[in-house]
Amino acid sequence: MRLYGGHLIRNLITKKNDLRTEMRDAQVYDIDPVNHTCRVKIQGTSILVVAHYPENWESTPQYLKVGNAVLITHVGGNHGRIEIAGHGILIPSPITGDIGDGVITPTDKVLTGLTLAVTTTGTGVVVMAGTFELAGVIYTVPAIDMTGYGVYPTPPYVNRDHIAAVFDVGNGGAYRYDSFFVGANLTIDKVNGSQATPPLFPTAPGNHLLLGWLFRTASNIINQANVNKYYTVSVVSQITMTIADDELTVGQLSTSITINILDQYGNGVSNSNGWTVVLSFSIGNGTLSFGGESSTSSVTGTTTGSSLSFTYTRFNDETDSSPAITASLSNYGFSKSGIIILYAADGAPM
Repeated sequence: MRLYGGHLIRNLITKKNDLRTEMRDAQVYDIDPVNHTCRVKIQGTSILVVAHYPENWESTPQYLKVGNAVLITHVGGNHGRIEIAGHGILIPSPITGDIGDGVITPTDKVLTGLTLAVTTTGTGVVVMAGTFELAGVIYTVPAIDMTGYGVYPTPPYVNRDHIAAVFDVGNGGAYRYDSFFVGANLTIDKVNGSQATPPLFPTAPGNHLLLGWLFRTASNIINQANVNKYYTVSVVSQITMTIADDELTVGQLSTSITINILDQYGNGVSNSNGWTVVLSFSIGNGTLSFGGESSTSSVTGTTTGSSLSFTYTRFNDETDSSPAITASLSNYGFSKSGIIILYAADGAPM
């Protein structure tokens, strides 16, 4: 039997692999930000395919807009789940044949610019000039005259001559989406959503296009990370340490140390099963206390709330040594350190 050097077998395998395309171009039909999915169309069919956002997305990239081309993939070869993999290259056609055959119905979308940029003060946002398509008509949003704004705190990467609108971000709210829309009148409108957990997007004015949004928390100050960011369920993300008095002179024997357990939004996180925090010396000495327990090496505190209060007490003798103290949240890997400077009678640090 002649195998022609295995060429027939290799060609057969190659053809079968080509039929199992794992990545392909698609066109975004609509977006569901609440469920982190969008519907797309692929080459050769008008059937809408549901594609998920990647698990680690917290904000939406600029290319994910209705009408844009995106790259979709079957995760790990699992054809039961499809995810957005990146920016697409070609706009698919609803009929069979090469990409570009047939007629694509115009979709409402941003063509250029019209992005959001947060001011350096974190209290304002600017919308850049640009173009968009609405109901098959292309519109241009011009820049405004920024002369009257004086030394406006625009980010260093923003060209003041390309700004189309300026807004104050207003007060925060846990949690809320503040959205920006534009219509055929070229006016950019800011519409605040209702405060809720999880938040819902505000309803778009009639015949308007969504440009982007701000994800608002309880803070009145925002940064660029708030732009086009989605709410995610609160999870513990850090601990903080606050030392009431981090410089103790002779006669000042003790100070309190407060540990706060916070989520990704900076809010306190309670735990019905209880948190366990261990406070210990990295260097230096003294006594650490929590409740009725005291130790010269480490002490453990527990709470179902979001904060714990420990006490540090110096020996107040010639053996005093300024301590560095570390707090560790058990089973979570979060830690925080602080230093207390102890002074001798002559004012020298110990």
